[in-house]
Amino acid sequence: MSGTRAAGRRRRESRSSAIAVIVSLVVVLGLLGAGFLGVRALVDGVDLAGSTSEDYTGTGTDTVLVEVRKGDTSSAIGRTLKAEGVIKTVGAFVDAATANEESKGIQPGFYNLRKEMAAAEALTLMLDPSSRAEKKVTIPEGLRVTEILPLLVKGTGIPRKQFNAALKSPKLKLPDYAEGNPEGLLFPATYTVAPDATALSVLQQMVNRYESAVEELDTADARLDVYDLVKIASMLEKEVNNEADYGKASRVVYNRLEARESLGFDSTLHYFYNDGEALTTERLAVDSPYNTRKYQGLPPTPISNPGMATLEAAVNPTPGDWRWFLTISLETGETRFYDNYDDFVADRIKYDIDY
Repeated sequence: MSGTRAAGRRRRESRSSAIAVIVSLVVVLGLLGAGFLGVRALVDGVDLAGSTSEDYTGTGTDTVLVEVRKGDTSSAIGRTLKAEGVIKTVGAFVDAATANEESKGIQPGFYNLRKEMAAAEALTLMLDPSSRAEKKVTIPEGLRVTEILPLLVKGTGIPRKQFNAALKSPKLKLPDYAEGNPEGLLFPATYTVAPDATALSVLQQMVNRYESAVEELDTADARLDVYDLVKIASMLEKEVNNEADYGKASRVVYNRLEARESLGFDSTLHYFYNDGEALTTERLAVDSPYNTRKYQGLPPTPISNPGMATLEAAVNPTPGDWRWFLTISLETGETRFYDNYDDFVADRIKYDIDY
């Protein structure tokens, strides 16, 4: 091999080695950069200020309201606390939460805390139910609006007149089919009421929960529209005491509607009068669309605010030929169903049920 060719080969090998070194350096620097960014991200995940776990001492000073949102991790809670001036660093709160298994029990909601607290003290306060700032209001199934409002007033402290105004507000956003009537659309449940809640926001929670319940129902094959289903469910709440009987009572409604027979429910008349008085012969003859003895079909509106069980029964009535039922015992709620009118009348006489 000539000296010229050997020299050229060495130059090519030298250039190849140099390129390989440069590529290796780029890869290494890239990995180091990624590692640095990863460490930076990890640190930022603990404390956005980039500090360590510096902490205040003591139980703090001025009261401050803090909200924990659903799904918040200890880091997220720590960032909120730091932003509100409760703790000095996020890291201190994460350390305290990691050392305390009970920290997993922190629930979403509002808490009364104090500024410049030791992180462990803040955590202890958040685990104390007495520090919860929001209120809980439970609305049972089957109440009418006029029965729900006193419970809301008592549970929230918001004046009745504000609820009355909110019920008439277009901002309540009732479904069009309700034509501005909230009856049947204030879903019974336990609600968390924020410290800054208004009458309108509380009622909106209830209407939104109603709409969610309707979405959960499988109404694709339902023979009636949603509002009629709510009317049926609202009557079941008043006519039947045991959940096991909801489906049968719902079938009675369907069968009587199909037979073009009046429903004959006292509950619709009690809704009309709304005074708790007994139904006399004169009262039973009142000319009202809520008189389901006199008028065929469903009442013009729901007569209570039904829960999920009666809504499901309204959508899926139990198969059967029943057209009548009697509540035999008010104490136990025992209800009997009949597909034969003579049997129905015989039990009315036997149990002295005069209606």
